[in-house]
Amino acid sequence: MSSESDGGRPDSKDLKITITPELIQSLMSEKGGWSKAALEVLGVDWPPQSGWKSKIRGKQVLASDLVKLGLTLLQIDGMQLANGARGPRQAKTTEIGYKNPNGQTVICKADRPGNDHMQLTYELECGTCGNRYGSNGSDNFQRRCPNCQGGRPGLPI
Repeated sequence: MSSESDGGRPDSKDLKITITPELIQSLMSEKGGWSKAALEVLGVDWPPQSGWKSKIRGKQVLASDLVKLGLTLLQIDGMQLANGARGPRQAKTTEIGYKNPNGQTVICKADRPGNDHMQLTYELECGTCGNRYGSNGSDNFQRRCPNCQGGRPGLPI
């Protein structure tokens, strides 16, 4: 579908978005699960079966369906588009200043190993309560504050 105001280019809501771990995470509810509607948009049958996340990675969904779930076009613009176009560069999950969908910001890399294979510890700060705690770099994208969001205890920093 095209809009007349842009000379016939596809409307951004009609673009296909590749399903990534970040997209899956962005659709998680505050309680740590996914709604039936979100899973339907992602092409997952209800109730979801074990391993559903890995089965849908790389598949595509319409941006307009994501908007219906509450994502903004600005959020979607930052995600990988199916045609290879990208919005603004997104920070890597281990970059200082990276903020995950749960409001946890990477403050610095700690001088100690993490507790997961080949991982380093990063210091995160909760945007809600200001709590600082350690996290494996591979977990930064999904961490929840252990103080106010019911997240797992943090690593020593």
